[in-house]
Amino acid sequence: MRSIYLDYATTTPVAASVRDKMLPFLSEFYGHPASCHWFGRAANEAIEDARSCVATLIGCHPSELVFTSSGTESINLALLGAGRAIARSETDVRPHIIISTLEHTAVTACAEQLQRDGWTVSQVGCDQNGIVRLDELERLIRNETRLISIIHASHRIGTLQPIHQVVDLCRDT
Repeated sequence: MRSIYLDYATTTPVAASVRDKMLPFLSEFYGHPASCHWFGRAANEAIEDARSCVATLIGCHPSELVFTSSGTESINLALLGAGRAIARSETDVRPHIIISTLEHTAVTACAEQLQRDGWTVSQVGCDQNGIVRLDELERLIRNETRLISIIHASHRIGTLQPIHQVVDLCRDT
């Protein structure tokens, strides 16, 4: 009997094209990219080539692109890094973050940490289809709001948020 994998919310099979590109780094060019020997330099060159390609794709400078080991690490770096920088630079305000009820648990954990650090936290709900309630988001935004985290594609239920409308609302409010 053939197995069918249905847990795409947590991980997905590696695409054959990605696997084929990665195989040399698992068998031939496996050096640590910070090492000064040939294996390390080859690995570092591949990483920097990838960084340049991704930077071009998303329209940033390669030095602005950080590779992390996981989504959780990326979320922590973005939210806690930005949150703490904001708190240091704006000591006269108690900053506010809004997150959706569909966020990854790492986002919720970051919001809880920011709350322990003195932030106020609000959660915006979703409708019966899992779409963020834009009217509620608009009501939650206030002068002290510094961060808003809305997951674009839900890993739990698969909905795509109207992210352009969210961005427009944030800019206009």
